[in-house]
Amino acid sequence: MMSGQAEVEYREAVDRLVSLVLTDDSVYLDSLTDRVQDELTTPLSMAAAVLEENGSITDLVKAVGVVRAAADLVRSELPHELREMIEALRFTGR
Repeated sequence: MMSGQAEVEYREAVDRLVSLVLTDDSVYLDSLTDRVQDELTTPLSMAAAVLEENGSITDLVKAVGVVRAAADLVRSELPHELREMIEALRFTGR
């Protein structure tokens, strides 16, 4: 289980990732390949929903696991910044 501060940091890191990709104007999302969009949109939306509902850290970690699994499928197509943000979620808050 994460400490209080570690959980806050983890939630903030996930929020930065979600905010980058799922912005209202969709500029970043539209810049991604169709395959990356197809793989990441639903998992990121799941993570966003957990954040918006202030869901449990367990649910958020599970949602991030789905994001990471989807990202692994398109790893070679991910922009460097996005790949690093997703990889960092493995270690944030530990």
